[in-house]
Parts: sequence; C-alpha cells; structure tokens
Amino acid sequence: MAEQATPELAGLLRQLRAEAQLTQQELAKAAGLSPRAVSDLERGIHRTARQDTAIQLAGALGLAEPARSVFVAAARGRIGAGQVLAARRGQAPGEPPASAGGVHGFVPALTSFVGRAGPVREVAGLLDRGRLVTVTGPGGAGKTRLAGQVATQVAGRFADGAWLAELAPVRDPALVPAVVAAALGVREQPGLSAAGALARVLARQQLLLVLDNCEHMADVAAELCAGLLAACDDVRVLATSREPLRVAGEARYRLGPLALPDPGGLAEAARAEAVALFTDRARSADARFALDGETTPAVARLVARLDGLPLAIELAAARVESLGVTQLLDRIDDRFALLTEGDRGAPDRQRSLAATVEWSYRLLEERERRVFRALSVFPA
Repeated sequence: MAEQATPELAGLLRQLRAEAQLTQQELAKAAGLSPRAVSDLERGIHRTARQDTAIQLAGALGLAEPARSVFVAAARGRIGAGQVLAARRGQAPGEPPASAGGVHGFVPALTSFVGRAGPVREVAGLLDRGRLVTVTGPGGAGKTRLAGQVATQVAGRFADGAWLAELAPVRDPALVPAVVAAALGVREQPGLSAAGALARVLARQQLLLVLDNCEHMADVAAELCAGLLAACDDVRVLATSREPLRVAGEARYRLGPLALPDPGGLAEAARAEAVALFTDRARSADARFALDGETTPAVARLVARLDGLPLAIELAAARVESLGVTQLLDRIDDRFALLTEGDRGAPDRQRSLAATVEWSYRLLEERERRVFRALSVFPA
C-alpha cells in the first residue's frame, strides 16, 4: 500500500484526458460541457467539480468501474486524486514502507478544530478497547471532522497509519468494496472480489480504516466491516453514520451538540463550545468581530436557538459580516432560508441547513417519511 503522489484535480484531469487522446474541446463536447468549464478545471481555477459535472467527465473519459466512482469522489474533493490512477491502472499496492504511518486520504482542514476534547478522547479510548467504533449523530453534528481529528491523534498507534474511505458519493451498494479498495490503493486481483482482495492485503497490515458517511450504505458497509475484522487481526475501523452499523462487537458513540452556555456572566458564556465555535468562524468572516457586552448575550441566545449544531453555527457565523449578530437572531425563525451560504468546496449536503435535512429525509423509508411529514406541522 505504498503512498503515491496525489495530484490535484487539475493535474488528474489533464493526465486522464491525455491518456484518452482528447483535446479540451473534444472532452467538453463529449461531456456536454463548455470548453471554458474544462479549461477552468484543468487550470485549477476550481479545485473541485460539481457532482453532475464529475459524472459527465467520467463518462466522456471512458472510465469504467471502479475508477468511474472513484473519479467522481476525487473530483468532489472527498478522496485523494491519486486513488483514481491506482484504480485506473491496477497498480499493485505492495507492502507499506516503514514510513506508511500517518494519515492518508484526509483533506487538510482549513479551519481550526474547536471544542470536542471530550469526544475525541472518548472515541480514541473506544478504539483502544474495541476494533469497530461507529460515531453516530444527526447531519451537521461534526462526525466527519471528529473522525479526522481522532484519526490524526491515534494514527501513530498503527504501523501502517490511518486511511480514509469516503462513501458519501457512492450510489451503488455493489461498488462500496471497490471504492474502499481504491482508497487504500488495493488493486483488483484475479479470482477475488474487491472485498476479498481487501481482506487478503489488509491481513498483513496494521492500520485504522475510517469509513465516512455510511448511513446510505449501512447494510453493505456492515457486511464489509464484519468480513474485514474477521480476516484482519490488526485492522480497526472507525465509521461515521447517522445510524449504527449493527455489527457484532461494535462500540457506538453518539455525538451530541456542542456545549451551550449556562446562564451566568459573559466570561462563562464565552468559554462554552458553541459560542467558541461561532466566534472563531465569525472572525474568519469579519476580522472586526469580537465578543463584548452586547454581542456575547446575542451569540449565546443564537447558538442555543441553533441547538448547538456545529453546521448550523458555522452557517450562521458566515452571515455575520452582512447581517450582524442581532439581525441573525431576529431572523433565525426562518433558518432554512437564512443559513444557505456554506463553503462552496463542501459537499452539497453541507452547503445549507435545508440540504442537510433533505439528505436525512432521503434516507428514510416511505412510511418514515409519512410520519416525518405529519409531525413537521407541529412547532419545535
């Protein structure tokens, strides 16, 4: 599982286009895109591509599974672009060198990690005692960010490090083992399924596998985990999901909201995790923002209205420069219309509060959706 160079989307797209012997104009026409769109991606003007754009490009480049699904995930910035080349060319992973420790596949965080010291410590402790830990919680609770922080902290305990496999972009359950294999650089092996090839290679490894966003692929993720844990004595799995995987030996950790301020003075409110997160992100949006006698009580009320949900707090903080805390608080009743300015590089489901709820809604069975619609007429 030798670590390979991970070109950005721009370099990856140029390389795959050259291998397909297509000009930019030919690729654009085959993908149903404008030549300008392809040119912008290849020049790195856009670091990621939209989901539909990535799918169109994969088809135009003639990518077959599993490289097709892995390309889409890489184009969205969710896994390393180098994994596409491994899946495309069938590169043998080999045995990891002594330097294979550390974390692999995680997109470097561009914002600080605020709070959650207790959950990080507790999840790391669960990984010491068990081989499968699933962090559960609602959308926007920060499960992915927590898993990345835990992986970074514990990677040194594993000779072959911590590896991320992102399942959110996967739509076909049959592709889950292949996507995980590509994320770890495990090539297809004659006579073996992707799950079988994974088990054969990982049986000789000591690593932490992080399976992120398993909720829409819970059944196949559970089956894969059960098989790998049975075959690979030194592999541990940290999964994130909105529901448990329900695998024997699974330790479950429910990630709750950030700590809210207790009634008290301004100093106590400023130390609360939810207020600290809002303050950190608000200062990124407006360098002049500061907690004072006027803003601190308003922020405390605002984060409480948002139930301490990290995604909602970050979306609200992004509006500070244009609205200010007081106006945000006044308009928070219409939060789905208000909280819509998420990071453009984030997955679609994390760019607005409404999109996060919609992702959860789509995971429900029809009878559950009917109950949800009936209950939603009542105020919270």
